Amino acid sequence: MPVQVVFLKIGEIDKEGKFTFASGRVKQLLGYSPEEIIGKTPFDLMLLEEAERVKKIFSQIAEERKPIVDLENWNLTKDGKRVLLLTNGVPILNEHGELLGYRGVDKDITDQKWTEEQLKKNEEKYRMIFESFHDVYY
Repeated sequence: MPVQVVFLKIGEIDKEGKFTFASGRVKQLLGYSPEEIIGKTPFDLMLLEEAERVKKIFSQIAEERKPIVDLENWNLTKDGKRVLLLTNGVPILNEHGELLGYRGVDKDITDQKWTEEQLKKNEEKYRMIFESFHDVYY
């Protein structure tokens, strides 16, 4: 069985949602150098509709100063390829409990998601075939 390489990007955003740090793995994951990411928001790397969807979710999480747990979000690589990232992060708070930003990690789950979708489609297909048999054959 082939071994799948998993790239993780570690990043940090400020309270405006702009990257203040991105690990070197961002190059393997999205095609950007860390320097190209600094000052951008995660939403800048998404299609508009996806950015709006994720902003709503993230705004609620940030408002409550909660951790980000398994947030699936579609991003675009530098060359325009869609990549599904699984984001987890923790809030960075000052001594007064005010939100300063988030520190987190993104994992590419594109292949995993594709495999899950294929399995669902196959299961549905074979269930329909099985259910279409009215007589049992021996």
